[in-house]
Amino acid sequence: MQKKTKGFGFVFDQSNLNDFFMETGEEFNDAIALCSQIVPVLSVGLNGNPRQAKRFLNTLLIRINMAEAKGIQLKKRVLAKLMLLEYFKPETFAQFHDLQANNNGKLDMLKVLEESIDDRIKTEASELTPDLKLLSEDSWIVDWITSEPKISNENLQSYFYFSREKLATTALNLQRMTPLAQDVLQKLLGDSKSIRLNAIKEVKSISLGEATSLFEVLIQKVRQEEDLSVENSPLKLIFDVSREQPELKSQLITFLNAFPENKLPMTTATLAESVLKHSHSEALSILLKKWALSGSKTLKVAAKQKLK
Repeated sequence: MQKKTKGFGFVFDQSNLNDFFMETGEEFNDAIALCSQIVPVLSVGLNGNPRQAKRFLNTLLIRINMAEAKGIQLKKRVLAKLMLLEYFKPETFAQFHDLQANNNGKLDMLKVLEESIDDRIKTEASELTPDLKLLSEDSWIVDWITSEPKISNENLQSYFYFSREKLATTALNLQRMTPLAQDVLQKLLGDSKSIRLNAIKEVKSISLGEATSLFEVLIQKVRQEEDLSVENSPLKLIFDVSREQPELKSQLITFLNAFPENKLPMTTATLAESVLKHSHSEALSILLKKWALSGSKTLKVAAKQKLK
């Protein structure tokens, strides 16, 4: 058997199920396929944190049971795929929620990327809408879109319905934060500038899952704050966090596109340029043009200066 010959190099997966189980069945195979799909992503994104992985799986099972109690059958792998997006790219998840809600549960925009990558067709950047281009530039999201199962033809209304509590509150973000992420958050929100600067450096060393939960709590604070122009504003902090964790830049852009521009202070243009200029110049240009037209009075001036 492989287990004896490979020792610690042995991997248990669908290819060697029959060595251990005489009868597996469809449900068992589906469970193994589900684990094969989500475990690699969770292990990287959570730095192998078993408590966080367990919380993810418990949430998945709770939602399945809630749906069954209402007579609704959710496909486990479809739900797991959406939950991965919810966990690691929450701003895109919220955007997709709104898109499917206005399109009978469908995410038609995903089909373009699914088909272009499956058929090895290189879609010209000029043919993509800004939203699609932003998705195509995020390697995590591209891997997610093209992973099985494909969901562009699925009716996702029920899946998003059972995620509505996550969309409505910050409590779950705080709950799933690791002690390390909570410690970094406390330092970022403190009054000491030197402690904040050190905490920003710490962001680089935490996992994507931890950084994402931190990012989302800060975004909720931005939405609740009246004055975003102060030095220790959570708005500035989400730019700092995105600079240290580049995989969050697409989420930063999605958030800024949806946030009321008349509430953004003048410094937003400079902050956006400093974080996005070299990696997302086209998205930055679109934001600046938007702010130059309909931002606050001071933001309009700053955006026009950056466009020059």
